[in-house]
Amino acid sequence: MAFAARGAYWMLYKAQQVKLVIDENVTQVQSHLTDVTNMVNAGVMLRDEQLKAQVQLSNARFAQVDAANNVKLAMMQLNNIIGLPLDTNLTLTTPLARRDAPLKTLDEYKSSAAGNRPDLNAARMKIESARAGYGASKGGYLPSVSLFGDILYANPNQRYLPNQERWDNTWDVGIMVSYDLFDWGITRSQVAQADARKSQAELAYEQALDGVELEVNQSYLALLQAGERIAIANGGVEQAEESARIVKNRFHNGHATNTEVLDAEIALLQSKLNFTVATADYEIALSRMQKVAGMPDSASEK
Repeated sequence: MAFAARGAYWMLYKAQQVKLVIDENVTQVQSHLTDVTNMVNAGVMLRDEQLKAQVQLSNARFAQVDAANNVKLAMMQLNNIIGLPLDTNLTLTTPLARRDAPLKTLDEYKSSAAGNRPDLNAARMKIESARAGYGASKGGYLPSVSLFGDILYANPNQRYLPNQERWDNTWDVGIMVSYDLFDWGITRSQVAQADARKSQAELAYEQALDGVELEVNQSYLALLQAGERIAIANGGVEQAEESARIVKNRFHNGHATNTEVLDAEIALLQSKLNFTVATADYEIALSRMQKVAGMPDSASEK
């Protein structure tokens, strides 16, 4: 439940950030269209260049509508998981993970999973129960020993000979040892069944441990990959911003075409979307890493 809520939270974050990027792109394309329109009106640019910019703006607005709808859907999904009315307007406040914070090592995640995963703890409890049952069943091979005793106060007391008409007190105590020589293999069968249950419980634990280790390794690799994608995407944004700035300056000085500006804006939009998606995916990967490692809901590397 907690993992699902965290996943839905970051999916909403992703949808909101994508919308912000697209909103910014719409504004940029609208501004460029205004410049192109002015040039067409001044007779220094052809009408078809204006049409190209208008098509670009139409495409940007189309994406903007989809982005707004995706935000609404993601918010409804999160509201549904946390039990709020679907139309509740949410404000996200959780900070992003610190990129400079070192991750735990793979061995630390494995150790955490081995000690904290509920499924592994349950499997260990089954082993303990099976081992206790195995030990109890082997007790059938041993003789049973019982201690008994009683006190008799009676008139006459039959334990006194000859009997006399008086109140007398007597007592006895003893130990009884019994052993069934003819159990017809019942004990051996019970021990074999208990041993099989113990072996099955131990095997189930080993299989569960192997599965958890695989999950931890996969999640760790996904987390490392998500971090690398952020670094790459961030570099792409910086390069695209500089490229767009240069192309726009050249355009205003008459040394770049309208098509070059539109291409630069598309490249900038894509690079920003890549960074936004990579950032949200990192948060989701980190959340999953903490889940498979059996860390508390509040655990965070931020």
